[in-house]
Amino acid sequence: MRLLVTGGTGLLGTAVIAAAGAAGHEVMGARHSSPPPMEGPRPTGWVMLEVTDPRAVRSSLAGVDAVVHTAYSRGADSEKVNVTGAAVVAKAADIAGVPMVHVSSDVVFPGNPPRDSGYCEQDPIEPLEGYEYGRQKASAERLVRAAHPTAVIARTTLLYDCRGGSSLERMIISSAHPGSETAHFTDEYRCPAHVADVAAALVGILELDEGSRPTVLHLGGPTRMSRAQIATSLAPKLGIDPESIRTGPSSDTPGDRPADLALDSSLAAE
Repeated sequence: MRLLVTGGTGLLGTAVIAAAGAAGHEVMGARHSSPPPMEGPRPTGWVMLEVTDPRAVRSSLAGVDAVVHTAYSRGADSEKVNVTGAAVVAKAADIAGVPMVHVSSDVVFPGNPPRDSGYCEQDPIEPLEGYEYGRQKASAERLVRAAHPTAVIARTTLLYDCRGGSSLERMIISSAHPGSETAHFTDEYRCPAHVADVAAALVGILELDEGSRPTVLHLGGPTRMSRAQIATSLAPKLGIDPESIRTGPSSDTPGDRPADLALDSSLAAE
C-alpha cells in the first residue's frame, strides 16, 4: 500500500509514518512549513502541501492507495486548516477513489457522557458551546462525511510518547518549573493514549477489507483519568518528581471547558 500522511511532521503524523513503514508500506509524508525531522523513521519521500489548495491536494494523491489526514492547527489559521483543509482533502480523495482516514478528536463532544464507559461512536457530536476547537473539529467531521461518505473518522484524545514530544508532556514539564502557576485539573477527565498505539491503529484500519472498515472509530486509551492523574503518572517517565506537579479544580481557570471526554474504545479493542 502506498500511503499519504498529511501533517507528517507532527507528533501523530510522524508516528503514522513509522507505523506504516514498519508494516511494510510505502509512505509519502506531506508537510507544510515544518522541516522534516532529523531523527527517527523517514518516509519514502516528502511533498510540500497546502491542504486548503484543491489542485495541490489532487496532485499529491496521484498514485496513492490511501490517505491518513492528521494535519491540524491551533494557531490563527486554525479555521482554514482544520475545517476547510479537511473538506478539501476529503473531496479530492473521494474523487480519486482513495480511501481516507480523517483524524478527529474527543472535543467534538460537550463533556457529559451518557454512560460510565464514556462516549461511543454513535453518540451525536455537539461540542461545548464556545469551545472553538471543538466546533472546528465537529464541522470538519460533517464536511468530511458529506464529501467522502466512506471515509473513516477516527477520534483521538490526549496523546503522549513518554519522551516529552507531545503538547501534553510539554505542559507537564513546564508546570514542574519553580514558580509555574499551571495546574492540572482534578475534575477534568480523558482517556490518554500512547501515540504509537494510535498510529498503529490508523494504519491497521486501512489494512482491513473495505467492507470491514468502520465509518467512525474511537481510539482512546483504556483508562479514564483526571488530568491531574495523567500528569502525575507521566511525570516520572519525564524525569519529574510527581510531588512537584500542581493540581487543582478547573474552576480555578476562567472559561468553560468540557469536563469529561472519556471515549469508549471497545470497538477498536475488538
